[in-house]
Amino acid sequence: MRVRSISTSILLLALLLTGCAGAASPDPTSTPPTATGASTPEAAPSSTSAPASAAELIVTLDTIEYRENGGTEIVALDQPGPLVALIEQLSGQPPAEEEIEDPWGNGDVFGTSFRWADVTIASLDQGPVTVTFLSPTVGDAEVKTAEGIGVGSTRAEVLAAGGWGEWDGDGDGAAELINLGMRTVPQTTSLSRPGEVGAEFIGLSLNGDIVEGMWSPSNDFSDL
Repeated sequence: MRVRSISTSILLLALLLTGCAGAASPDPTSTPPTATGASTPEAAPSSTSAPASAAELIVTLDTIEYRENGGTEIVALDQPGPLVALIEQLSGQPPAEEEIEDPWGNGDVFGTSFRWADVTIASLDQGPVTVTFLSPTVGDAEVKTAEGIGVGSTRAEVLAAGGWGEWDGDGDGAAELINLGMRTVPQTTSLSRPGEVGAEFIGLSLNGDIVEGMWSPSNDFSDL
């Protein structure tokens, strides 16, 4: 059963790793003061203007939250359209759309993927939408979990945030796949924790001690 769960994690990673760097938004500008008269020197532009707040994409198990300038747009991971539109808006580029084919070679089609250089959205015919990020940003938006974890985070930061190892392929004691967060799913059975209820979580892949990929949602109770 352990081997089956491991292959599921690797299969998801293989299906979802891809994406693209987005275009940057224009920098905010300040409004110059108005001169008061010919005999009065022109006032210097104010250096105390508050800059626009940084944009963020917050990754959860059910949603992607886009936060900018005090506002929040919540996109549910239940259908691909709204999330594809958001990533296209932030990156400034349309995705490459591809069928997700049966990884066992039977010729079946399981769903559709939408790929940029550093982002992939996978919509399976039976299951939620899964999104994978291979970059710390999409356009100007920083991509991270509620715990502040994203591509480029260290192993120590992930473990401090509650991450737990899923797979140590080379047996060196440092897992290459780490899960963050856990939400049990009733009426499922874990393939990696015998006898326990299955769970959903955010998946992280590490190269050495640095996070190089993040996807949500992942789970330990399904083959795909």
